Amino acid sequence: MIKMIYEEITSQIIGCAFDVRRKYGKYMLESFYEQVLEIELKSQGLKVERQVHIDIVHKGVVIPNAYVADMIVEDKIVLELKAVKTMGVSEFRQLMTYLALMDKRLGLLINFGAADFSFGDIKNSGITLDKGLYRIIN
Repeated sequence: MIKMIYEEITSQIIGCAFDVRRKYGKYMLESFYEQVLEIELKSQGLKVERQVHIDIVHKGVVIPNAYVADMIVEDKIVLELKAVKTMGVSEFRQLMTYLALMDKRLGLLINFGAADFSFGDIKNSGITLDKGLYRIIN
């Protein structure tokens, strides 16, 4: 049941991302894609939070706003959006950090600037992530 919920939400997110990319292409700013994707996701009835601040607690001391995640959908899936030609390991690590700190299971790394807006495989990509979509499981 939980797997079905994640699959359904992920499918909606990916559909919206494809719609946005198809309509606006690959040359807009990341902040633009974030705003438009939020509108698309909400039009699908999904709960969306943007620019979510992540606090860290170290030895009882709170470090406020240590990180900021681009989006969280339905309190379950973390989205990290990019608008660059290719991504590297740092973007992957960024999303993994957010997943770990927020104790979330699934993240989508979406690069609207990629020439090839299709699914990539982190294991086979090496250092350069040249596809537009990556699914990251924590």
